[in-house]
Amino acid sequence: MYYTLKSSTQLAKELNSYLTLDMWKEAEEAFKLELDVPGFSKNEITVTSKGNIVCVTAAPKQGNKRTPFSAEYKLPNSAIVSESAALLEDGVLTVTVPKKEQGKVNVIPIK
Repeated sequence: MYYTLKSSTQLAKELNSYLTLDMWKEAEEAFKLELDVPGFSKNEITVTSKGNIVCVTAAPKQGNKRTPFSAEYKLPNSAIVSESAALLEDGVLTVTVPKKEQGKVNVIPIK
């Protein structure tokens, strides 16, 4: 999995203090991304997808002193990006992307 960070120089300096970008975890049934985004509300964060790329954008509203950021993540072809789900809870954004079911081995009877 790969990601590209589009940000300002100021954000690059602040990243280590409040944002983690490489937290993709792979389970048997899904890929899961956990981003620490304290201080952002769900109205300030947008999660979009195109093909097998997931993009997370945070644009603080007026009065929020956080720096805006945008990150793109390319997932393997086994990801079903169109069925992704996102949840913001206690300053942590969790994006879950289900995986395609692996081909099961079928036994073909011999006649």
